[in-house]
Amino acid sequence: MTDCVILLYRTFNKRGGLVMPKGYEKMRDAIKEDLIKKGMSREKAVMSGLPLNQIIHGDCLEVMKDIPDNSIDLVVTSPPYDNLRDYNNSLHWNMEIFSKIALEITRVLACGGCIVWIVNDATIKGSETGTSFKQALYFKEICGLLLHDTMIWNKGSAPFQQKNRYINCFDYMFVFSKGRPKTTNIIKDRKNKWACTQIHGTERLPNGQTRQKSDVQKSKKVKEFGSRLNIWEINPEKNNRTGHPAVFPEKIAIDHILTWSNHGDVVLDPFAGSGTTAIACINTGRNFIGIEIEEKYVKIARERIEKHKKLDKMRLFPISELEAGKLQYKGLYEPEDEADKEAKRIAAATWNKNHPKNPVTSKPHKKK
Repeated sequence: MTDCVILLYRTFNKRGGLVMPKGYEKMRDAIKEDLIKKGMSREKAVMSGLPLNQIIHGDCLEVMKDIPDNSIDLVVTSPPYDNLRDYNNSLHWNMEIFSKIALEITRVLACGGCIVWIVNDATIKGSETGTSFKQALYFKEICGLLLHDTMIWNKGSAPFQQKNRYINCFDYMFVFSKGRPKTTNIIKDRKNKWACTQIHGTERLPNGQTRQKSDVQKSKKVKEFGSRLNIWEINPEKNNRTGHPAVFPEKIAIDHILTWSNHGDVVLDPFAGSGTTAIACINTGRNFIGIEIEEKYVKIARERIEKHKKLDKMRLFPISELEAGKLQYKGLYEPEDEADKEAKRIAAATWNKNHPKNPVTSKPHKKK
C-alpha cells in the first residue's frame, strides 16, 4: 500500500503543490481501508490523502500548504540553529521565515497535538542570540500554543571549549501543545531509591504548610520506577556517516514519539534531514511525513529508510518466509549492503537455533 501512496503523491507543480493523477479517488479509498487496518481511526483515515510514509523534496512552507488543517498528531523536528551549519547553502534561516513556518505547523497540528522543537543558539560577538527563546515565545504568544514543557537534552560532552564560559553541552527541547495534550505516555524508567518501601512522611500544601500523608497514601509502597525527569541524558550520534552535518540521536525521536503520540498516529518532520524521525516512526508503528529542501539529504534519508525497512522486515517476518536456510550457506545469497549483511546474520542465527542439525550433513552446527 505504501507504493500506492508514493504513486499518489509523486507529481508536484512548480511551487510544490500536488497534482492528483487519474484514479485518485479509488486509490484513496484503498489507502483509507489500509490505514484503518493499521490502527488509525476512521476519522483520521478519511484524511488519507496525506503523503504518508515518505520523504518529500521541497520547501516545507510550500508543501505544508497542501496538508489539511488539524491533520498532524505530532511534530518532532530540529530546525536550523541560527545558521550554525552549512546545508550546502540551500537554506537561509531567520525569524521572518521561522514565523511563517511556525504558523503553518500550528495550522496543520491537530487539537491536542504536540510539537517537539529541538533547538539551540549561536554565540555572536560574545552574546548568545536568544533565538530559542524568541521562537518559544512566538509559538506561545502569536500561535496561541501552550508551552507544555521546557526540556533539556544533556549531551554529556561538547566538542567546543571556550576560555571565558562554561562548556555548552545541551539543547532545548520545547514541547508545545495545541490545547491540552491528548496523549501523554510518560516514560517511567527512573529507578526509585526507596523502591518497595512503605510510603511515609508529609506533603506540602499550596500555602507552604505541610501535613501528614493520608492513611490511603501510607498504605501504598514506593514503585520500583518513577517518571523520567525532563532533562534527558542521551549521547550525541558518534561516527556520523550519513553525510548530514547535524544528526540527532534516534533515541530522542523514539522517546518523544512514544510519549506524545499513539500507534497509528501521523508524525511530521518539516526539516527531515537524514530521516531520523522517519526511522523512529517505523520503529514505533507511527505514520510519518518528512519534508526536506536539500536534494542531497532527501536521497540520504530515503536510502536510510529503505535499508531500515529491509532490515526490519528480516527481523519481524517469520524466518521460513525469508528462506533463512539459504541465507546461511555461502554462495546462495550475496549481501548487497550493510542491512543485508545484518539480516543474513540474524536469519542464520535464528535458523541455527531452530534447526540444531545441518539439513545437508545431519551433523550439529559448528560453534564459532
